[in-house]
Amino acid sequence: MSSTGDAVDGRTRVYGLIFTGTHASTSAAPPLITLRDGSASGDILIQFNDNPNSTDGTVYGSVNSLDFPGGGVLFPSGVHATLYTNCKGVSIIHSGGAAS
Repeated sequence: MSSTGDAVDGRTRVYGLIFTGTHASTSAAPPLITLRDGSASGDILIQFNDNPNSTDGTVYGSVNSLDFPGGGVLFPSGVHATLYTNCKGVSIIHSGGAAS
């Protein structure tokens, strides 16, 4: 997906993310990607910031990936993704649910 919105309908487990874009990290920078349960107002289950506590870190490049532990993260009602300005796209690796 290349913009904020519902990514997966229904119960699913997220096992990882593959994303593109650039994001310079500062302590005041917003997270790069936020995944909520079911909708834009759902509970935040995953919030990824390239380096939230440092001004040194950056995520640059064409493709970056993030894997989650063995059983993944359960989203009981589906996945809503918020992509911030410098995130150009994300693929959500999941099992269950249906593409939105």
